[in-house]
Amino acid sequence: MRTTPLSGPLSGSIEPGQVPRLFLSLQLRAGTGRLRLLRDGVARDFCLRRGLLAWADSSAATETLEWLLFSAGILSEERYAEVRAAIAQGGRRGLALVEAGRIAPATLCEWTERRARYLAGDALAWRSGQYDFTEGATPPPGSIEVRVRPADVVVSAIREGGTPAGSILQEDPDLVPEPAPAGSPCLVEADRLLPHESYVETLVDGRRKVAEICELSEIGRTETIKALALLIAAGRVNAATGACAAAVEAREAPGDPAISRPADLPAGETTAEIRATVRIYNDLYASVYAHL
Repeated sequence: MRTTPLSGPLSGSIEPGQVPRLFLSLQLRAGTGRLRLLRDGVARDFCLRRGLLAWADSSAATETLEWLLFSAGILSEERYAEVRAAIAQGGRRGLALVEAGRIAPATLCEWTERRARYLAGDALAWRSGQYDFTEGATPPPGSIEVRVRPADVVVSAIREGGTPAGSILQEDPDLVPEPAPAGSPCLVEADRLLPHESYVETLVDGRRKVAEICELSEIGRTETIKALALLIAAGRVNAATGACAAAVEAREAPGDPAISRPADLPAGETTAEIRATVRIYNDLYASVYAHL
């Protein structure tokens, strides 16, 4: 991945779907620095090195590493109190966990990465607040660093439903997803997609609108929207409006029978009849899919 310097200040107000785009943009640009997110008096700091999440911290008392270990049952109440006392006296958090908490170094490193993933994944759903990126900032000296691809965090959040797909997809009636041009940087390779995500990718042809893809899809609207959001976030699909939508309308102009009927519909059947059949079939398939 080629390093591309960030242009201009990166700061402002958080809007729905913006945090995932911030992380993915920093990974694509191989950005190095600190991304600070602020909301309701809580600050979360994320340091990245060449686009990879290297360190994370939070000002919330219920998001400290020792609290997460205590909540998971790894630290007893007594050990937790000893760790907190050591930190209050100026001790380093990791050292206090190893010495007072009796946490193995391997466990400390494992949970440091788990916490970084949690803090980033949870922040993806933030719909308000402030963000600021300080280029070149690095983690505090002696910090345990991790190597986490932001794209993996975003993909996991979409698949698990933690990040609203609509906030990434930015649905509107004229949205026409199209395959990314050959050679475009992709954050998720084809062999890392799940089978149903690869299937939805085959339905994206640069002509169909989101609503049409959902009608055609065999897996139901909800799962199709999630898959489209993931493909867009991963850079495998681009979402376009305006000119692309106008081109689609032109191809479907009623003046020419060969153009007015979409290429995927059999000859001799009307668009309404075919779509009605597809909609009924998809509703039945979605019910079976949800049951399974």
